[in-house]
Amino acid sequence: MLKNIQSLFLIIIILAAASACKKSELTKYELADMIYIYKEAYNAKKDSALCSFAVKSNSLLVDTVKVSVRIMGLAKNYDREVKLEAIDTATTAVAGVHYKFLPYVIKAGAYNADLPIVINRTADMKTQGFTLTVKVAESKDFKPGVPNSAVAGNFAGASLRYFIRMNDFLTKPSNWDAQLNTYFGAYSQVKFRFIIDMTGITEFAIGAAPLMSFGEITYYKAFLKSKLTEYVAANGPLIDENGGVVTFPN
Repeated sequence: MLKNIQSLFLIIIILAAASACKKSELTKYELADMIYIYKEAYNAKKDSALCSFAVKSNSLLVDTVKVSVRIMGLAKNYDREVKLEAIDTATTAVAGVHYKFLPYVIKAGAYNADLPIVINRTADMKTQGFTLTVKVAESKDFKPGVPNSAVAGNFAGASLRYFIRMNDFLTKPSNWDAQLNTYFGAYSQVKFRFIIDMTGITEFAIGAAPLMSFGEITYYKAFLKSKLTEYVAANGPLIDENGGVVTFPN
């Protein structure tokens, strides 16, 4: 009887030890460090950008588009390599001609970074727009992270792709129909040029700070309406490229 009890205790001890070993092994397991493109709250279009030289100085030949990235995991005490690549099947821009990637890192102790992609102003951009679809690629330090998480209210999102349009002619902003139409009315190139000339602003991204607030965009609506009234008084109606009269909503 005593031997049976001792055997039972021995079995229990062995099983407990085995369980502890398994838990220890699970505890030691670590996920690979990952990185993703950060889409800030209230700005669902943050996984895309337009680089139009038409709204830049004629002397500007090179510009940059910055892609915001964040890591999944803990910061390290050394710089870590981040790798971006073009998705060839979704890109019309030519590497080394229209754009260039640079060496990228997440700095020691950092959780995020803004990675600049160089965009070159070329003669063919006057008549043709080009696209560049960027993806987060695996590097020696990071694997691609969250594939796609939509922005929802004040919750930020994530992606592994970033879409860039580039040209040298005025282009309708991507948030015009969803946001700017309420404040500026129907889009036309002539109206957009008037807005740029009057305000000196080329991008009206509305949302939480540091983006433009709803109060600011409402101010610009009233400001532009006043400036257009002055223009019409001095020059007559402002006619757009479609033959329509440029106006702003009340």
